[in-house]
Amino acid sequence: MHARKRLGILFSNQEDAFWMDPIIMSVITAAIGIAGIAGSGFVTAAGEDAYKRLKAVVRRRFAAAEPALLELEATPASEAPRLALADRLTEAGAAGDEELRQTAQDLLAALLALRDQPQPPPLLDFDRLVAAQRFEISDVKAAGTVLRAKGARFEGEFVFRGVQQSGSRQSSGEPEKH
Repeated sequence: MHARKRLGILFSNQEDAFWMDPIIMSVITAAIGIAGIAGSGFVTAAGEDAYKRLKAVVRRRFAAAEPALLELEATPASEAPRLALADRLTEAGAAGDEELRQTAQDLLAALLALRDQPQPPPLLDFDRLVAAQRFEISDVKAAGTVLRAKGARFEGEFVFRGVQQSGSRQSSGEPEKH
């Protein structure tokens, strides 16, 4: 895949990503990866340690970038914190920094190691599911997929509330209706 297309996965404006120093891009990629699965039970001790080391390097050597890293940690799906972190790291002189490169590389390696770990089965797994009237899933904590159905038909109300899945935030008290 061309570099512009590959980097465009992280940024809607491919030009924002293309100019970026590879070390800064690695830091952003690693931070997004770990933040996306934090609290899910999937992060290994090695992954947690690698992220703590990365945050410590940013705090110690590029303190002006730490608030942007914490913002990215809180909202990994949002593009604005990615750009803010890139800007702060660039302004702080992080481009080409060997210690930052190594800690980001260690975190990415820990994240890649997770690919080979078995994932928990879905909490509810149906080949076919037909529900009349009301189907509700509420107040559930699951490490992985909550509901999987190859074919589903809901003829009434489908309510999904108070569910925590793979480290995501708990759904609001107001049920989601589908």
